Amino acid sequence: MKLKNSIVKRGGVSAAYWYGSTQDVTGSVAPEGVKFGFVLPSKGGGDTQVLLTIGPEDLRTILKKLAAENLDLAFTFGECAKLAIVALAKAKK
Repeated sequence: MKLKNSIVKRGGVSAAYWYGSTQDVTGSVAPEGVKFGFVLPSKGGGDTQVLLTIGPEDLRTILKKLAAENLDLAFTFGECAKLAIVALAKAKK
């Protein structure tokens, strides 16, 4: 899936600013977690491809923190719970 509201930037640890950004970010869900992929311009020319996988336990931690700190997402979390319950019910049939 294409992530439409995400941006990735790169910069050195001691750099004062971020640069080399992209908004061409993709995401997918797999048994090993949520995967995010993107390509950033390299400092010396060319491109660097990056794949970030967030494992299920880390994702659980992130989602709990999001739920606690972003009350405006409560309805979305409710929708997600409903989708999960429906999927579980279908899997048991």
